[in-house]
Amino acid sequence: MPRSILPLAVSAFAVLAMPAGAATLVVDANGQLLGATEVDVSGTLYDVEFLDGTCASLYNGCGLNDVPFPNASAALAAASQLRIQVFLGSVYDTEPELTNGCENTKRCFLYAPFRDGIFDIGMTVFRNRSGSGDATYTTDLATFDTTFSSDIAWIKWSLTPPPDADGDGVADANDNCVLAGNPDQRDTNGDGFGNVCDADLNGDCIVNPLDLAIFRSAFFGPGPDEDFDGDGVVNTADLSYMRTAFFEPPGPSGVTTDCSATN
Repeated sequence: MPRSILPLAVSAFAVLAMPAGAATLVVDANGQLLGATEVDVSGTLYDVEFLDGTCASLYNGCGLNDVPFPNASAALAAASQLRIQVFLGSVYDTEPELTNGCENTKRCFLYAPFRDGIFDIGMTVFRNRSGSGDATYTTDLATFDTTFSSDIAWIKWSLTPPPDADGDGVADANDNCVLAGNPDQRDTNGDGFGNVCDADLNGDCIVNPLDLAIFRSAFFGPGPDEDFDGDGVVNTADLSYMRTAFFEPPGPSGVTTDCSATN
């Protein structure tokens, strides 16, 4: 069962928490279901959006390499998990007109394409009815624009992006400074910690007076290890970071580091 709807609006939409292991609903300020994040399909997480349009407009041409699922079995499994994790037990299961792209109070058909053999593309349909009669099935690909239908919309499936805590475009698992943005991943001493989170200048895995002594000797020089912010000179901005890092380990880093064996 979904948790109670939270009174939370993020700009034009709200994110509704669900039970552990379930998807998170994305709802606009009017209660319209726009999609969901982290729908778990056999261990792979997907984000979904409910949109009007055509398969070609929503799936980059809707060619064999553009559709999200390799066969009917995988597509049906996804449709089933969508029903369980997003709709079942929620208001959107009994009021189909609250799903974006659908206005009909009795039913909403949600389409998604899949690869059907070597040359063809098929389509799954999740039929959501206000009463009993929900179903998932496959059929031939529809090519029309659902904008002109009151009870049909598309499901746009996309892989959930991997976690990126600092928002620098580098996934945490590959980021040498998980909590400090450094899209260039600059690591001048090659220890696995990016400069922006590495004031451990002597490599003993703790920032302490020994590192401060090294830092002082490099002041107003080019560094490079002591130039934490990468502006080409060791200055007061770098000293400010050194102070915040004092008596702390470098990092954290998502990659293997010279300190990995000690952590």
